[in-house]
Amino acid sequence: MNVSLGEVVHRHRRLRGWTLAQLATRVSYSESMICKVEKGTRTPDLALAKALDEVLETGGVIARTIAAGRASTPVIPAQLPPPPPDLYGRARELHQLTEFSAAKRSPVVVLEGMAGAGKTALGVHWAHQHAASYPDGVFYAPLHGHTGRAPAEPGDVLAGLLSDLGAKEIPATVDGRARLWRSLTHSARILLILDDADSTEQVAPLLCGGSGSVVLITSRRRLSERTIRAAASRIPVPPLSRDTAARMLADLIHAGPDDHATLGAIAEGCSGLPVALRAAVEVIRDHPGRALMELAAHLSGPRHLHVLNTATARDQDSGIFRMVETSVRRLNPLAARVLQVLGARDIDVVTADDVADQLGISTSDAEEALVGLLGENLVLARPDGCHCPRLVRSVARSLNATSEAGDSTLRIAS
Repeated sequence: MNVSLGEVVHRHRRLRGWTLAQLATRVSYSESMICKVEKGTRTPDLALAKALDEVLETGGVIARTIAAGRASTPVIPAQLPPPPPDLYGRARELHQLTEFSAAKRSPVVVLEGMAGAGKTALGVHWAHQHAASYPDGVFYAPLHGHTGRAPAEPGDVLAGLLSDLGAKEIPATVDGRARLWRSLTHSARILLILDDADSTEQVAPLLCGGSGSVVLITSRRRLSERTIRAAASRIPVPPLSRDTAARMLADLIHAGPDDHATLGAIAEGCSGLPVALRAAVEVIRDHPGRALMELAAHLSGPRHLHVLNTATARDQDSGIFRMVETSVRRLNPLAARVLQVLGARDIDVVTADDVADQLGISTSDAEEALVGLLGENLVLARPDGCHCPRLVRSVARSLNATSEAGDSTLRIAS
């Protein structure tokens, strides 16, 4: 964006003595959006530009500048991030995506799973394979449900989608924008990826109209199909099996068949999560002179979380510890207390009866706590009970150790 536009907005706002929040209210956009416009990190769409011109009395300079900068020919949105370089162990999920997306009613598909399971990579991989089936555009909207940033406001997301679709006038209210979005997509064939959803309330206004489009949602949380849409389909994205994870490691580091057992130990230390497995690959590649078995002892030993987190710490949003912690923070006190016990006692599989005995609570309360953990995908349902992956238990122990050292901001259970 031309920074001078941001300067125009900032100067006129200050002349009127308005705060960012006051200006945001007057133009019916979020405060964060106005802040980005002023900083020059976000280009306002034409509707916002006109609203700013009107309330700031700029003489129309903002809208004229935006209109002049627009291409004369429409651009069909093709917004997918680059495809992942490789994808392991997801044949079943890819088949389900294709099957569900072919439903006669406008399908909504939710990819859900714990942090680092590869939901976004799976969705983007499938979308690149099938993009040609959506001639009216492929849209990608990051919703920032678990990035540490404020979750994206539905109204702001809709404003961007409508602008990308070519809408000349964008309604002021969220409901108005949602109605226009559904109208414009009613007869269209588009693919919309809503990545890292925070809640059903965030997602519901963003759904397309008509029957020719597909909405693909990724989320760490269990979203209610009833709230999203009755026809929504859920595809769980579990951690990779030990054998698949070991094969992934072998391919990426060019290991031989004699290393299978060692790679299996590393895979277990990574809980089969692709993001952790790639971190392990980084560690191995960064130490070419050290024996694989020696590195495996670090990647699967008591300090595996520290080693893996250090390898990903350069990216604040994708650090192993940070990714799991953001889900832990959402737990209710009872579920957090159960996770605290699972981490402290290193319990792999637990039932409601086990939880009731361990914590001295009723079975119904124990069941409610496990439902909370399942809802955040911090434990996985199995026939013999709920499985808590090793990395999750390690994060729980680390959080509790920090809280016991005096930092109450990291306490997960009261």
